[in-house]
This record gives sequence, structure tokens and C-alpha cells, in this order.
Amino acid sequence: AAAAKVVCPLIFSLVLLAPLMYLSMFSTMWGAPLPAYLQQNPTVVALLQLLLATAVMVINQKFFVSGFMGLIHGAPNMDTLVALGSSAAFVYSTAQVLAMTAAETPHMSDFHLYFESAATILTLVTVGKFLEERSKSKTNRAVEKLIDLSPGTANVLRNGKEITVNTDEIIVGDILIIRPGEKIPVDGVVTEGSSNIDQSALTGESMPVTKSEGDTVMSASVNL
Repeated sequence: AAAAKVVCPLIFSLVLLAPLMYLSMFSTMWGAPLPAYLQQNPTVVALLQLLLATAVMVINQKFFVSGFMGLIHGAPNMDTLVALGSSAAFVYSTAQVLAMTAAETPHMSDFHLYFESAATILTLVTVGKFLEERSKSKTNRAVEKLIDLSPGTANVLRNGKEITVNTDEIIVGDILIIRPGEKIPVDGVVTEGSSNIDQSALTGESMPVTKSEGDTVMSASVNL
């Protein structure tokens, strides 16, 4: 769910960044073709870049909220660096656009715009956030699968009698009885006996591990 929340901002940022990169880099640096109207009106090209960069910044406004709030409270974070870097590029470029509008015959080569930098910073960080959330989601699913491997009940020795309880009712200090072929319901320490334990579902070990008194055992492993 968390990864899904990042997908929409990421998609919209990429969609807006593509034409912005075309206007700012491909056309000006590498001579990519532009409509005749835009070629004759560099100020319009600059304004289009400003609008596209502004849209990307609005979509990713959470970085600015988090970053500047952290700065105000004296606890800057990674979002603060992102917000400052993007804002600096945007403000400087906006000043250049104002200078272009004031010039009688502006030429793109006379002004330095960094709107694509402001948008690219935000987009790349959003990509990182997406990959991070997806990795967390995979880890959570793996943990849930491990939890599902644990048995729902356990044989506990209390007051000299063996009783069966739900796994979530086990408390620290309980003595559990794990017979051959049964799964170990919780992490613990062997207090009596020895056996080979299959931990392959947890550690990937192909061979059983011998456990005896004093050794630790893990939940969901199998007493062979």
C-alpha cells in the first residue's frame, strides 16, 4: 500500500519531466527540433520549462513540507537537502526567466536555466522512495510467511502437567515439550535433551543442526 502511494507521483513526475528535459537539454544542447513558433520565442520555451518544473514540485510538495519543517524545528533531514537543492535551482532559473522577459531580443544561450535540475532531483528521490517502499513490502511479506510457518499451539509443562495452549499464550519461563516431527513454536533455549533440528525454512541450511542443552532454537524450525 505504501509503495502504491508513491507510484502516482512518480508516474506524473516522469511524464512531466520528459518534455521538460526535451525543452531544456535535447533542444538547446543537442539541437533537437522544436516547432518554429518556439524556436522564434525563447521566452515562451523558458516559461514552458517553468510551468513543467512547477507542476513537478507541486506533485512532490511533501519533500518541501517535511524538509522545511525539519529546518524550522532545527532538525534537518534528507528531505531538507532535497528541498533546498530543488528550490535553489528553481529560484535561480525563475530569476533568469524574468531577465529574459525584460530583454529586448533574448537568446537562450545568454541565460542559464536549471528547471530540469529542480525537477530531476525530486523525480530521482521519488524513484528511490518507490524502490525503498517496494523492498520494505517484500520484507514484510517474507516475515509474514515465516510467522505462518509457526504452529498455532504448543505443549507446555505447567505445575507438573502438560497442557496445550495457543502460541500467543506462551510466556517467558514456560517449559515447552517438542516431540520428534513437531515444529518449535517460539524462539527459546533447550533445557533438556538433544536432537537434530531442521532450520532450512529460516536459514536455508540443507543439513540439520544438532541442538542440545543450552543451545538456542528458532521458531518454525522442526525437531527431527
